[in-house]
Amino acid sequence: MNWLLQGPGVYRRGWGCVEVEAFFSSGDGWAEPWVLDIELIESLRFGPPAGRTDLDVAIALTRLLHHDFVSHGTDGKGRHLDDENVPVVIKAHRAVLERLALKPPTWPFRTFDGPRGFGTYWRDNNMSGSWKARRDCIEQILGPTRDALEDLQELEYERRFSKGPSGTFKNLIFAADGAKPQIVLRDAVNNDVEIVRHADTCLVFTDPLPPHGLTWRQMVAWWTKTHTTPTPARAASSPGRCTGSAWTSCSWPRTALES
Repeated sequence: MNWLLQGPGVYRRGWGCVEVEAFFSSGDGWAEPWVLDIELIESLRFGPPAGRTDLDVAIALTRLLHHDFVSHGTDGKGRHLDDENVPVVIKAHRAVLERLALKPPTWPFRTFDGPRGFGTYWRDNNMSGSWKARRDCIEQILGPTRDALEDLQELEYERRFSKGPSGTFKNLIFAADGAKPQIVLRDAVNNDVEIVRHADTCLVFTDPLPPHGLTWRQMVAWWTKTHTTPTPARAASSPGRCTGSAWTSCSWPRTALES
């Protein structure tokens, strides 16, 4: 389903909706019917708004960028962004995708017009006489992102509505260094466990599990946030646990986190 081509309205698919208009104020209704909320867009680089997820935001920003660049490359109708604010949206889009552990698109241009604009790019690449070529260009840039977000959304849908006991992800206990932790099951229905001995020899991940699974990058980010920060060079290159302030060899494989 090519939802990106439906225009910048409300995206609905069964259980949720994302309003692209939430990124704008109504303006004066005449000369400036759409005014981008720059403060809101800048804040998206650091986290989603209350009540929304990064997946919600990523979908909306992808739709907005796709719609506006296609509009600029074809009939020009319905475009909301301009050369001044579209780079801000691209930066926010990149940050949100990276939090989802997705590869951001590579943009060969950064604005609509000017030396680094889409217009210059299509003229330099033999697209001057073809709206289709310009649409295809934007699809090549944003299509993989759209597909990845749709996959994540399907996983999130299944997670929310699949049958099973209610509860939260709470018992990823790993990387014991020394005596193994002694664990007891307090509640079999909700999978509540408790470490009764040697809790100081292991790591316990208690953050919400992302809808697409837990990646190595997210584990490193979790460790950096909640424990003593490792040295950058070793944190980037070495899988392992941290004892004190140094990364050491590890009994849990990196591939297990990425699967």
